[in-house]
Amino acid sequence: KRNKLSEVYHFIEKDLLEAVPVLKERDNLPNGEIGRASKGAARALLAKVYLFESSYWKNYSGDSRFEGCENHYSDALKYAEDVINSGKYELVGINGERWNSWWNSLQNGGIGGFRYIFTVDGDNSKESVFECQNVQDGKGWSLTRGSYLTIYTTIRYAIDKNGAEQQLGWSFLLPTSYLVSSFGNKDNRETGLSTVNQEKYDETLDPRFKVTVGREGDTVNGAVPRGSVTADEWLKMSFRNLPTGTICRKYECSAQEYWIPMAGRHQEGPMNVKIIRYADVVLIAAEAAFELNQKDKALNYVNMVRTRARMSGNTGYPKDLTSVTFEDIMHERRLEFAGECHRFFDLVRWNKAYDFINGINLASGFDNVQFVKGKHEFFPIPASEVRKSGGALEQNPNW
Repeated sequence: KRNKLSEVYHFIEKDLLEAVPVLKERDNLPNGEIGRASKGAARALLAKVYLFESSYWKNYSGDSRFEGCENHYSDALKYAEDVINSGKYELVGINGERWNSWWNSLQNGGIGGFRYIFTVDGDNSKESVFECQNVQDGKGWSLTRGSYLTIYTTIRYAIDKNGAEQQLGWSFLLPTSYLVSSFGNKDNRETGLSTVNQEKYDETLDPRFKVTVGREGDTVNGAVPRGSVTADEWLKMSFRNLPTGTICRKYECSAQEYWIPMAGRHQEGPMNVKIIRYADVVLIAAEAAFELNQKDKALNYVNMVRTRARMSGNTGYPKDLTSVTFEDIMHERRLEFAGECHRFFDLVRWNKAYDFINGINLASGFDNVQFVKGKHEFFPIPASEVRKSGGALEQNPNW
């Protein structure tokens, strides 16, 4: 039979508590072993698990699905701050540093930190707490140790300098108009933001926007056949067949990194998948501190993330907050991790999924999204697994 959700969480917490004392810090890992689970990774995951359990405890009182979940906000803060105070990690680019990159032709003078951490060169930077190591090894799709993310999320069609259409990626993971509005504090569903943050502004002033969202008129670095030679070229994005008129840009690679050596091996994406970034740890600490009524500490942590974002560009945005609300923390997580597959699970643990998902229209010609409370917080268990268990596995409610 299934364990309760709370029992699963308590098992994970016990496992991580036993792991923390025996794991090495990331800078003590032997050469060639970068990417192994470290003490910092275990602490960060433990902080996140404690935060999720605490969110369920707070937001689903009386819901039998979450029976046994406990308040661990103080533990979430402790383990997040253990990572913060270890000195092993940093918000890359918080001091305005610049890096050379294939992106430099679009951003003269080098790229800022938020762009850098979403490049192959930025893999395993000090932003990295835990990430999957991806390599181009030519082993084929069934054995590959690479990633599909680059081809999944890169624009499908692009126009070369001769006006010919070239095909690149598959155009999955399309940002919504609601996300675009949120970057300029213009999503009307986001109420309760602090007064400083009430200012409405052009979404592109947040340097994270152009790293996250591509729109009509943007260019993409791809491979173009020229006779017997395949060369890299900046192509104009074509937005036909893109129902939202947007594309996610966090997982793009250059022609030299991916499109030319790929040679049909879609799974050869070289960029690592960031499971836990240091910014996540900082915002976990902010949220836990806020719930413990340590609002000054929460404000400081939120402003750390906003400072790195601001120092990644030259716009002066986003500005530091002078006070912080819970909605500000929700908002910051939304912008910082857009396209990284955190948002849905955050909304569920906050019991905010209905407010932000139900009834939204993703694009013209699509039905409005339906989110049913008491059902869509969980995915269904495959019917085949229920049958195999002889009925011992009970289907999730309302499926």
